Amino acid sequence: MEKYTTTDIYLAGLLFAKGVRYHGLEDVPGDWKRAFVFDPPDAGVLVGWQDGTLEIRALAYGNALRLLKRGVKQESRRRSEGRR
Repeated sequence: MEKYTTTDIYLAGLLFAKGVRYHGLEDVPGDWKRAFVFDPPDAGVLVGWQDGTLEIRALAYGNALRLLKRGVKQESRRRSEGRR
């Protein structure tokens, strides 16, 4: 399965809000960070993100960030309790 990963929560929020299928979090090898895993997005989405021309509905973006942050917090809580 092809996948697209990013550790940037703001890019992850954009992908989530744009409807790119989200698969969850995974460890980043050799680092303490976690990466957000998605299906590969259309190239236009990434180009628009990088050059600042991509438009997104503010409410969808805000909701996506809240959901992703909640997932990160839940994962951190599980890890601190010794569960995976």
